[in-house]
Amino acid sequence: MRRSRPQSGFAMTEALVTLVVLSLAALGHAALQLRSLGAQSGAAWMSQATVLASDAADRMRANPAGVAAGRYDALLVPVALSPACSLAAPCSDAQIAQRDFFRWRADLAALMPQGQGVICRDATPEDGSAAAPACDGSGTRLAVKIFWRERERTSRLVMVVQP
Repeated sequence: MRRSRPQSGFAMTEALVTLVVLSLAALGHAALQLRSLGAQSGAAWMSQATVLASDAADRMRANPAGVAAGRYDALLVPVALSPACSLAAPCSDAQIAQRDFFRWRADLAALMPQGQGVICRDATPEDGSAAAPACDGSGTRLAVKIFWRERERTSRLVMVVQP
């Protein structure tokens, strides 16, 4: 009687199953990488918005007379810059506030995708949109609201400044 030899090697079915499992794992890894890139992009825009909001807060701190006089209470639309100030004719606190806002909005437009922003007095700062910032003009705090568009949705960052 002849003894049969045990089979050696893989059957074709086992090889195909292995190939399918490895392909699914590769697709899952690729999807995870794409998701990671999207999250990284969103975090980068949020970081840039934070830097720009801090810049607006620093500009207000540099003009305490303008803050005390309410010059930053409702900066919604930038106006054209007034003539240059000089040592002979220094800027008023209102001119400084308008100049700060004008330059800050230019930075927003240049550095953020469809970047817009407002500075206003607002008792409920976490509301509003780029089209309607919902500044109520009340409260003791100033809100720096930044809006930008990424991946087909509008994002928002609000920084509250206590003058």
